[in-house]
Amino acid sequence: MAKIGMAILALVWAGPAWAGCSNWAEDADFLGPAPRANVCISGACEETTLDYNCGNATGAQWGYKNGLKVETSADGFVVAFKGDHEVAIGRVDCSAIDEGACFIRPKP
Repeated sequence: MAKIGMAILALVWAGPAWAGCSNWAEDADFLGPAPRANVCISGACEETTLDYNCGNATGAQWGYKNGLKVETSADGFVVAFKGDHEVAIGRVDCSAIDEGACFIRPKP
């Protein structure tokens, strides 16, 4: 019985890894410092850190400490939000300070 319980616990614990997610807001001790980026929206720039990113075969999501969220789908659709307001993705520019900090736009 204990072996079954341990197997279930291992599956539950490993579940987020299967989804391809990293969450610095919740797992900073495990992941280390969050990657930093310089994010500009319509020319207004600020340094921020990545809170989370997730990806799988259907798309990917990035969330930043400054409230920016970017979602992409496998068919090339990209949407960005700053707080509750949608932002045209063409107005968003990301320059990575640390590797892996910027979102990736799918190639058409």
